[in-house]
Amino acid sequence: MHQFVANSTYFLLLIIIISIGMIGFNSFQNTANPQMTAAASQQTAIQGTVIQVGTDLDMRELQPISKAYYQQSGVRIEWLPIVSTEPNITAANDAITHPTLNLADNLATNLATNPATNPIMQQQNQAHQQSDPSVTLLTLHPNKPKPLKLGQGLDMLLMHSAYSLDIASQNHQLQALGSEDLMSKIPKVYQDPAGQWFGVSQYGRTMVYHKNRVNPAELVNYSVVAADKWLGKLCMTSLMHSDNQAIAKLLQTYRGEKETAEILAGWQRNMGKPLPDDAHVLAQIEQGNCDVGIVNSDAFWQYAKTNPATLVRLTWANQINQGVVTNTLTAAAVAEGNDIGAALGFMEWLLSDKGQALLAFYTSTFPVVALTEADINQQAIRPLWANYKVDSTPLATIMANKSMLKPALVGVAPNLPVSPPADMATNGQAATQ
Repeated sequence: MHQFVANSTYFLLLIIIISIGMIGFNSFQNTANPQMTAAASQQTAIQGTVIQVGTDLDMRELQPISKAYYQQSGVRIEWLPIVSTEPNITAANDAITHPTLNLADNLATNLATNPATNPIMQQQNQAHQQSDPSVTLLTLHPNKPKPLKLGQGLDMLLMHSAYSLDIASQNHQLQALGSEDLMSKIPKVYQDPAGQWFGVSQYGRTMVYHKNRVNPAELVNYSVVAADKWLGKLCMTSLMHSDNQAIAKLLQTYRGEKETAEILAGWQRNMGKPLPDDAHVLAQIEQGNCDVGIVNSDAFWQYAKTNPATLVRLTWANQINQGVVTNTLTAAAVAEGNDIGAALGFMEWLLSDKGQALLAFYTSTFPVVALTEADINQQAIRPLWANYKVDSTPLATIMANKSMLKPALVGVAPNLPVSPPADMATNGQAATQ
């Protein structure tokens, strides 16, 4: 009995001694390897991170991207909807303005009517056909746009257009990032010189057409659809939309004011009433209500994916000379963000081969950096039809010009009607029916 107690006591003391030794050994390890301890703690902290990203993109398309990032980094992305800001687009803004008669509010309605019976459109046609200097370029200087409506706790923005983030920048809603990764990988034409926004995927603004009704060889540049043959056959969004204004400003640079005015006037005459978005433009062409249109390539590609039997086709504008006008899905850090470091980590991951491939595939856009990983299906990311020459003008240069361009008429008789007869057509497409 005494022997058993003695043995038990011996083993108990032995266990205590071993335990104390292990504690001391672990303590020594922690002291000797502080970097390992810090790295483990940091990894645990990162895996519990949640960053809030505001976007105007379809959040269903973004979910696979954030899931892949979480699996790789342990950081969760919470997508929050943001309403993008555009200039005050109204029918009046799309009217061809008469600077002396001040009929902007009324001309828009007249321009959307049948050209055969509308005296205003008859005079526009005559001026266009004779290249008469009765159309001039009017430069508008809109007020500073309102800030984006951002919720509390937002860390980052990922917006469809760089123009939205330019508005946020004007309103001091962003903060500059000094990321060498972002600045070195992204082409200079797609980043803010001050480091406040970065284009992470790109798309072009180009022409689409009905394949049974149009010879694509005719559509060599943006100006051709201003010709008289497309009267009532062109579909577009508002001339005042930032994407169309970008084309107008580059036309002004390349073609001069007079020719730009004639092109914009031709667009307005040929399309009549502007459509609300690119999806409507594509649908109208599909239905045969117009033959040609100007849209963003991502809108077309998304439409083609969901309508594989579509009769609508895309052709790239300006491939002989300057190249197609482009825009980007654009990322930025919010000035009042809670975790800018984590947001920056996500932005930099979006430039990895995996990030670029996923972003391009799910948003129907194209990478801004070359993909080199062998296991990426390049054809799925950028099919053969998506190879095109890009206009080299930096987005920041285009957006630095805050003015807005529109065509203006001169010399129109003052007794023209200010509203159309009740039996007139109410849209440009009706003129062809």
